[in-house]
Amino acid sequence: MDIWLDTAVIDDVKKYLSFITGVTTNPTILLKSGCKDFERHIKVICQLLSQRYGDRAKVSVELTETLGGAMIAEAEKYSDWSENIIVKVPMNETGLQAIPEICDFVDVNCTACMSRGQVLLAAHLGAKYISLFWNRIADTFVDPIEVVNSSCHGLIDENGVRSAKIVVGSIRTVRDVYDITNKTVADIITIPPQFIPVIVNHPKTVETVKQFQDDWEKLKGESK
Repeated sequence: MDIWLDTAVIDDVKKYLSFITGVTTNPTILLKSGCKDFERHIKVICQLLSQRYGDRAKVSVELTETLGGAMIAEAEKYSDWSENIIVKVPMNETGLQAIPEICDFVDVNCTACMSRGQVLLAAHLGAKYISLFWNRIADTFVDPIEVVNSSCHGLIDENGVRSAKIVVGSIRTVRDVYDITNKTVADIITIPPQFIPVIVNHPKTVETVKQFQDDWEKLKGESK
């Protein structure tokens, strides 16, 4: 399962570059990042990722236009910024109508999906990536594990290959990360940066490493 960082803070991207192969953004994330120059900001993130991962690196940029023609023009503009960009198209009627044309020149991430039916429809229209929102699904008293796994199975074609990749976002706790990575067959998880130190620095790991360091210092002292 690939990890994408759910942020637009450039310092966070630099800090966790070894953990991730992608970054996912939206207007809310960009606003929180303190972004002043949108185009330059996205290009810097793309450059950081592409230098390390090449074509494998992906940066999701969300459309803000709401009319079909304007959405397509906006997608064309973003696609010119970097070969690593994926355009996020919203799951609604206008977005779905625009997906086939946008797919002609850039990969699409159909975003804000909440159900298996939405996933299958987006894939049918050509979306290469489809984002399911884990906790927003759970907020409606529906099991997100079942939605993610049934969506993944529903995308398997006659050759046994998935026609699109499932991206799971809307992560609120470290337990969400555990459930997604251990109980689903999703392709990609988007993790907010604040959860990575919590995952890495397990208390027993910190305790064990400190014990090894302390014992090494004792051993060096006895060897003198």
